[in-house]
Amino acid sequence: MLTPQQFAEWQAFYKIEPWGFQTEDMQFSFTRKMMADVMGAKKRNDQPITIEDVSLSKMLSEQRAPKTQSVEEMKAILLALAGGKEENNG
Repeated sequence: MLTPQQFAEWQAFYKIEPWGFQTEDMQFSFTRKMMADVMGAKKRNDQPITIEDVSLSKMLSEQRAPKTQSVEEMKAILLALAGGKEENNG
């Protein structure tokens, strides 16, 4: 168990030398951005890729609501995947 003084020391150390997922993600984000730049990757609006675009922390923190589909949309997708026409089996 840590004493309050030890905890404060670890907090101060973390501010100087952070560790963990966010730090590693930032390091790898620079590598991912460099690779994207070398390959000439651009955003859809022809803007250059940014660190935030390739950061897993950023992607994981964005809570996107799942898109809901109507029955008709689901049916159209399944029919397109099956490559067939709607059959009347009734």
